[in-house]
Amino acid sequence: MRLPLAVPLVLAACQSGGKTAPPPPSRVLIASGAAPAFAADPDAILSELEHWRGRAFLGDLEVELVPRSAVANERLNGWYEPDTRRLVVVEGESDAMGRGVLVHELFHALQDQHFGLARLHEQAKDSDAERAVTALIEGEAMLAVAEIIPYDFEQHAKLPPHGPLDAVRFEKIFHYGAGLRFVRALREQGGWELVDQAFRDPPRRTAEILHPDRYLARTRERDEEELFTAWRLTDFEVGEYEPLGEYDLQLFLARSEELRPRAAELAATLIAGRSLRDASGEAPLWITLLSDAEAARAMLAAAEQAGAAEAKALPPDPRLICFRPRPAL
Repeated sequence: MRLPLAVPLVLAACQSGGKTAPPPPSRVLIASGAAPAFAADPDAILSELEHWRGRAFLGDLEVELVPRSAVANERLNGWYEPDTRRLVVVEGESDAMGRGVLVHELFHALQDQHFGLARLHEQAKDSDAERAVTALIEGEAMLAVAEIIPYDFEQHAKLPPHGPLDAVRFEKIFHYGAGLRFVRALREQGGWELVDQAFRDPPRRTAEILHPDRYLARTRERDEEELFTAWRLTDFEVGEYEPLGEYDLQLFLARSEELRPRAAELAATLIAGRSLRDASGEAPLWITLLSDAEAARAMLAAAEQAGAAEAKALPPDPRLICFRPRPAL
């Protein structure tokens, strides 16, 4: 039977002279024999993370080092499993890469001990909310790497100007790049207390990650009401739908090489959207409320340029449009 690789530290209160002795510091145990150079002093990394974040680890951790040959996904350099508390770092890259991954995954363990990562994911009720909470989690961990190593991830967080768009790379840029900027913006505005608040009340839209001011202003309910107010005035019935986020809209536009330079700017005009599926098996119908009539016209033109079908305005509100996006190849 495989035992959990993150071993909780059970602390007993030790009374001495009427005072409670402070708990011993948490430690990192390397489960794979001799540690490579990047993991030679893992306890020092714990101390760095605790000092950087202002939070102490609540228990010991065990790190499993595995060779690159044992990992099927070549893009995967390490992971932390909240359910099992398994923490894995893939060997075979440079010491610099190994140290960065170790810092990143140890920080996930710190997040989990204080905020419960599995619970955060369970609270996400749709794909847009799941992406938003993942960006919060990954963004803070990447900020730790950026400032402790240090490592400038943002220099790599750019879409290729030409050629096909790798959806996996797009997702990584969002989770790590936009997530990092979101956490940094909160810290600049209100310190770590505001970041803590984001873990207690996480963002529920990718638009809130991309625009922290919208998260701080709590505009979600107002934006949703604007969408449904405009929708009710059209001939469309409000039926089965899923939330449509800024992430999906930006990815669709960025798949067009011609639109890629403007994809983020265009998608940022989204107030709220919905994706409707029907029994026809066609691509879903996207209904989007944009910031103003000019933005709606620009989005219609861009959607058609990107290969969307049935693109049209939905009067009487000039900000409301719909189209069927071209399926990804």
